[in-house]
Amino acid sequence: MTITFLGTAAANGFPEAFCKCPNCAEARTLGGPSLRKRSAALINNDLLIDLGPDIMSASHIHGCSLDEVRYCLQTHPHADHLDLSHLLSRSPAYGVVGAHVLDFYASRETLERAAETFERDLAGYGFLSPEAEKYLNFKIHRIQPLESFAVGTYSVMAFPANHGTQPRCSNRRGRLSGTTRCDSML
Repeated sequence: MTITFLGTAAANGFPEAFCKCPNCAEARTLGGPSLRKRSAALINNDLLIDLGPDIMSASHIHGCSLDEVRYCLQTHPHADHLDLSHLLSRSPAYGVVGAHVLDFYASRETLERAAETFERDLAGYGFLSPEAEKYLNFKIHRIQPLESFAVGTYSVMAFPANHGTQPRCSNRRGRLSGTTRCDSML
């Protein structure tokens, strides 16, 4: 199994572009692996974990094409993990040739929030509609927490998890505070 970490940072990436703290300043000076993109991973070139905002640039930096991706496991609907514009940019309507149908796996909440965002910001048709699946060259699979399911040759189980909805910096040591809720996360 080959795992390529396309991003390993939190919601803003690292270093924080507007921060003057010593850690962020040093990361900018060091460059290279010290410049971290938002969280996403590629497994065996065919399984993407999170359709995040930085996957395009990260794939170029790491020298890996996303043209063999057949499956996407979406962990949750936060914008630092889900950039729906990638569904548009990988579709035949945008000139992409030969892209596989993308099997897109997500929880009910993730799909509902994605539908709201998609319809509001990106397109005049429903994200959960059959026409969207055809136009965007993907197939939606709704997953349930604590139920195993197959994704190609992979066996997967989603787990409920508490994840802050509105984290904010409370001090310079990187501690976060905020409210939590229960989400289905892979």
